[in-house]
Amino acid sequence: MPPNLFVARQGIVTVKQALRRQMKEMLAAMPAIIMSEKSRVSAGKIISLEVFQADNPILLYMPLPGEPDTKQIALEAWKNGRTVAMPKIVSSSDGLMNAVKCSSLDDVEIGPFGILAPASNDVIAPEEIGFVVVPALAYDRRGGRLGRGGGFYDRFLARMDARAAKCGLAFSEQIVDELPTDEHDETVDLIVTDEEILWCK
Repeated sequence: MPPNLFVARQGIVTVKQALRRQMKEMLAAMPAIIMSEKSRVSAGKIISLEVFQADNPILLYMPLPGEPDTKQIALEAWKNGRTVAMPKIVSSSDGLMNAVKCSSLDDVEIGPFGILAPASNDVIAPEEIGFVVVPALAYDRRGGRLGRGGGFYDRFLARMDARAAKCGLAFSEQIVDELPTDEHDETVDLIVTDEEILWCK
């Protein structure tokens, strides 16, 4: 790697680390009742999207503390007979995860990092997913995403069909003007918050 490129990349890493700390502190200070209401409003926006109405499988994350809740979205999808998948980590060291079919909120177990994951191993190929809800610590208005640093979603999104809808879900406080990115960072097509729907592409 050329020296100037190495320096530039190290600069991006440093800025990302600082932003992650800042966002984690902000989310930790947000009252749970506020998060719950914001999650409810955002979920309603996603459910009403035309791109959400297709009948192909969807991928939803199981929220970590400080992330918008997706349970309302999952319940609506199951009610309408949709196939719902949730992430299941395959390799922590390699940043790999699968989309695994999940039939109910009871059909989960505690996986790596304490994240709930489907108890089954019924894997759905990335290219079969038509709509994915993507968590992040921050988004910018171009669809740039700041994850937690593991690269799980970047690798998974890169394997999806280009026609699939990649939807970021965040609280309005997580939207920033611009995020530092490199060639490995995947973007989303739209971002849904409690205040707005941002179409990025």
